[in-house]
Amino acid sequence: FVEKENIKGKNLNDFFPKEVADRLNKTISTVLGSQKMEILEVTVQVANRMIDYECRFVPLNKTHVLTIARDISKPKAIQNTLHLRNKALDAAGNGIVIVDAQQPNLPIIYCNFAFTEITGYSREEVIGENCQFLQNDDRDQEAIVTMAKAIKKGEECRVFLRNYRKDGTLFWNDLSITPLFNENQRLTHFIGVQNDVTEMHNAKNQLEQYA
Repeated sequence: FVEKENIKGKNLNDFFPKEVADRLNKTISTVLGSQKMEILEVTVQVANRMIDYECRFVPLNKTHVLTIARDISKPKAIQNTLHLRNKALDAAGNGIVIVDAQQPNLPIIYCNFAFTEITGYSREEVIGENCQFLQNDDRDQEAIVTMAKAIKKGEECRVFLRNYRKDGTLFWNDLSITPLFNENQRLTHFIGVQNDVTEMHNAKNQLEQYA
């Protein structure tokens, strides 16, 4: 964004907005004084486009600093997208978990706020665990067999099964499982969406008793 011949002998204020130049100059002064590397992120306009840079300031001696600038616009955009995705998932009313299908025990790598509300478990307690802890010792369920077969084949499924909260209370879970594949069609993750349908199940049972 500046020709090499036009940089030498010039000041940072000649190329950058005052706010950016002040941050760069302050960091350089800090590095010269401490003789320790510093990292600074700045956003500058290049050819009518805003670009994010990660700048590493390395002290060479008491008077010279080497600065390496790396374009981080793409990874930062991805990071922002992931942040928005997580906020959207946390705002969802359904319990949502994402498990790593490339690990043998299918560990949970993400759960949203609704999942913790439904189950009573904190995120710290479930990350890295297999979802089967929700069944406690109640493993003799046809839905579990159906779910296991679908997971083994990398297929989606919807099951209705008995789950248990952290305090041991039973809740009926309407669970949908969806496989995720990468660009090479390799199975990488499963997304599980759960709904606590205990009240609906109990109401249905009462109607059947009076029928």
